[in-house]
Amino acid sequence: MYVPTFIFTLGYLVAWTGFSLLVSGAQWRLHTAGLLDPMMNSRSRLLSGIVLVLAGVYQWTPYKEACLRQCRTPMGFLISEWREGRIGALMMGVRHGLFCIGCCWALMLVLFAVA
Repeated sequence: MYVPTFIFTLGYLVAWTGFSLLVSGAQWRLHTAGLLDPMMNSRSRLLSGIVLVLAGVYQWTPYKEACLRQCRTPMGFLISEWREGRIGALMMGVRHGLFCIGCCWALMLVLFAVA
């Protein structure tokens, strides 16, 4: 029982680690381009406006709603997405992590625009 739970959690963390690396790379590029200051605040009103509009529009998309359905009810996710074995547990963790990332990536992006 504990091994599959650990592997599921590991898959979840793999998804978030991948997202973190991707976003850190984007942050570095924005900083190098002079669009972010050392405190990660936007130096560009245009960038801030685009981020706010993008995040606002995303909140109303079917993709956001689909991610929320999966992330809000982990038990429902486990019942509908169950996979046997260790590989199954890992893939379920990755999938659940991706759904949770899908719920909040745009709101996290807003931190660059309003900080």
